Order: sequence, then C-alpha cells, then structure tokens
Amino acid sequence: MREADAAGAWHADEEMLAAYRDGRLDTAGRWSVEAHLTSCAACRLQARALVDPARLRRLRAALIEAVDVPRTGAAERLLVRCPEGTFPVSNVCVETAARGPAPYGTAAVICEGTDRNAGPGRRLPSHDELMTAIGEPGISLAAGGELTRNVYPSGSVAGEVDVLFVTSNGGSVALTPNTAAGAKAFRCVADPRN
Repeated sequence: MREADAAGAWHADEEMLAAYRDGRLDTAGRWSVEAHLTSCAACRLQARALVDPARLRRLRAALIEAVDVPRTGAAERLLVRCPEGTFPVSNVCVETAARGPAPYGTAAVICEGTDRNAGPGRRLPSHDELMTAIGEPGISLAAGGELTRNVYPSGSVAGEVDVLFVTSNGGSVALTPNTAAGAKAFRCVADPRN
C-alpha cells in the first residue's frame, strides 16, 4: 500500500495490485482493493496495466454472461411453466383452444403425438381438469361439448367403451361412443415443463 496522498486517501501500490491480480489477497484485502478501485482512476489504470488485455476481455465476457443468465429463485421455481398454446390449471397445462371433433381413440393419439419430441406428449384431460379450465377467464367449452379421458364399458356394444364428455359450461356430462358418430371437440393437457 502506498502512503496516503495530500487528501489523506491511500492508494494501492504495484505489489498489492499484483497480489490482487494473482488472487493472493485475503477476503478483506480483496474487498479493500475492489472498493478502492471503484473510486480511484489512477489505481484502475495501474491495475489495468498489470493484466493481460485478452484476459480482461475473457473475464468481461464471462461476467456479462453470468449477469445475463436469469437466476431462478424459490418463487420462480414454484411457478408452473407451460408449453406454448397452453395455460396452467392446477398442476397441468391445458390447451387454450379446443380442437375439432374426433372420436376418443383418435383424439387420444393426437394428444399423445403433440410435443412428443420435447417430452412424454400430451393427453386428454380428466373431467375435473376440463371443468377447472372452463372456469378460467376467456376459456369456454366448444359447441357440442368436449371429450375427457374418462371412459366406461359401453352399455350397447360389448368390448367397446363410451367416453364421458362435458356438455355445458355448468358441468353437465353425457356419454358418447368411441366411433366417428361419437366424435366431439377436445383439448389436450400437458405436464408442466418444470
């Protein structure tokens, strides 16, 4: 450390700046030099002369990259991150728009194939998931109702299934066969990305 100047301020000498550059100072010494360098142009110039300019550019680039990377805090980790075109409902992500009518089997395959490269794909919603989504602002049931993933043994055709579909925004339901005649609009749900 150099002696204080006429104003009583101390300055870092070349030995102290070299120790700072090489990482040989203890924590208090580093903080002291860093604090001093923020307010002393003469010492900043002297410090800059001791450091390889290419190293400074690398350090600056690394610092900018580290600062620009968003930090995920506790609150952000709790937020549900949904795929594009979906919104969070409870613990799933529901598509914002209903798709055109399809039989249950076709709708299930379409959902499974959506976003398949990015994860496990999507699925049809349960009755509860669909009803919760319909309660969200701006989301309404498709005309003619929407399919759910809830299936039951067919009451009219042995070995087939009937599918529960929601018929009104109020939650009324009915059963439809898994046939072209039973095709209904549908929307898929996805697991959150976090």
